[in-house]
Amino acid sequence: MIKKLLITYFVIQITILAQVAYVPVDDEIYSYLDRMNTLNIIENYNSFEIPKTRKEVKKYLINILDKVEKLDFVDQNKFSDFLAEFEVDLISTQSVSDNLYPDFDFQYLINEKEKYLYSFNDNSGSSFFLNFVGKLDYLHNSNYENTINSNSTLYRFGGELRGTLYDKIGFYVNTTNGSFFGSKNLARNYSSLKYNYKFTKTNSSPIGDNFFDETSAYLMYENEYAKFKIGNDRKLVGHGNHKVLLSDNPPRMEYVSLDLKYKIFEFSFFHGKLLGNQFLEADSIQGSINNVDDKYIAYHRFGLNLSKHLNFGLGEMIVYGNRNIDFSYLNPFNFYKSAEHANQDRDNTFLFFDLQNNSIDGLKFYSTILFDDIDFGKIGSGWYGNQSLISAGLYSSLLYNYMPLDFEIQYVKIDPYVFTHRIHNNNYTNSYYNLGSNLQPNSSSINFWLYYRPHYRVNIETGFKITQHGANKIDENGNVIVNYGGDILVGHRPLDSETVYFLKGVKEIFREFIFNADIEPIKNWIFSLNLNYSNNSLSKSQHTQDLFTTFSLYLKI
Repeated sequence: MIKKLLITYFVIQITILAQVAYVPVDDEIYSYLDRMNTLNIIENYNSFEIPKTRKEVKKYLINILDKVEKLDFVDQNKFSDFLAEFEVDLISTQSVSDNLYPDFDFQYLINEKEKYLYSFNDNSGSSFFLNFVGKLDYLHNSNYENTINSNSTLYRFGGELRGTLYDKIGFYVNTTNGSFFGSKNLARNYSSLKYNYKFTKTNSSPIGDNFFDETSAYLMYENEYAKFKIGNDRKLVGHGNHKVLLSDNPPRMEYVSLDLKYKIFEFSFFHGKLLGNQFLEADSIQGSINNVDDKYIAYHRFGLNLSKHLNFGLGEMIVYGNRNIDFSYLNPFNFYKSAEHANQDRDNTFLFFDLQNNSIDGLKFYSTILFDDIDFGKIGSGWYGNQSLISAGLYSSLLYNYMPLDFEIQYVKIDPYVFTHRIHNNNYTNSYYNLGSNLQPNSSSINFWLYYRPHYRVNIETGFKITQHGANKIDENGNVIVNYGGDILVGHRPLDSETVYFLKGVKEIFREFIFNADIEPIKNWIFSLNLNYSNNSLSKSQHTQDLFTTFSLYLKI
């Protein structure tokens, strides 16, 4: 009854003001909106690019209000939770939130309201929110071949600050520090720590290699039709669970972005800074000097949200290095391929198409096709320069009226040499990590996912991935003897064969079983369990089996 009254309260008092901020990509709202879009509860939802702003999410929540009776019991309760989370955006009040300051009532730690150390908002569209954030992770890894077990415990804590000025300008900063005890080798390969410089590069400095710090921040402007941002946060590009264009596999990057939207038309652009080749230089006076080449990525996409039958996009990306920022690619509306030719053919361009179809309620089809390079006259000849990527999948909520269970299947095929380049600083990486998924070129992968919602505060995911890879042949020192186009860091070399064939090379097979469970017994207290079992065949004689277990507590108050 309380939830029904809350929904009625929101329906009556919706306002035009909202906070100017992005919702982080790991927020549950995205899987919820994806399901609502699949069921055709909401329309014109572009899941190809996230994050979305709080104003955008507000509009989708308002649309859901009119059809809330069509939702199952679990999603209705989830919807009530989202109404509380976005209360300030919807009605500019904080009746279902609580502050530690100025009352200092620690009872707020275990109540069911949105929690803030301090918050402020007024009718001018200005607001301010401050939170403590903390995370505790227990890691365990079992290697069955070597019967080696290792454990590690990580802890991190810090703060999150976001604010809005006059309903147009927003700012955000999230910064944490942490450390560990147990196995450092296990800890340094976990999540974003694998590319945390101070934590992993122990040879660079003896100081501070047992702690890690992470920061994301941005400044943005937003109105009804346009968004502009400069900063550093996580950005995902691609359909489905397996993001093939931009995922959480590489380090975050600093970038500027511009997004325009008018009726069925969308345009998005960003230009970001990446890290290229890295090497140490010895100097008798200055000591060891760490050298890192800067490189850059530019991206733009034009989208048409025609109807539930077709959501279509066309875009380009380009990676370039060995020079300063190029204004040819800082121009959002330039044609990158032509500009690259005018720049003397020094860079790495990509063209992609994406589409989505929701003609059948409860069933969504999606696909992405990327061309790294192509010569139509040589199609079928095995020429190494014909490089493409195909991703296709479907998301099903056809059982929605019978049980809270969704299903997804996705196929990805990456040709040899896709994302590589003869110039090392032009490959599609950031600090040597693939900007897209963790798949290498010359690979195919099939992913199966089940999403189960037994309770509105419980989410369970289970998945199975099988990947085939044609790896390069290497010697005992790691040097490439035969290049099959199977390593994103090794482009085509002058002495390499002009013909390559998909999955030819040293055959590798990766099988991965995944189980994730998130439970939120108290608002903003999230307990997570992750089990990841991998069974890999790297050659005829080399096999590995690993079970990686993570138990986490995330706290935001």
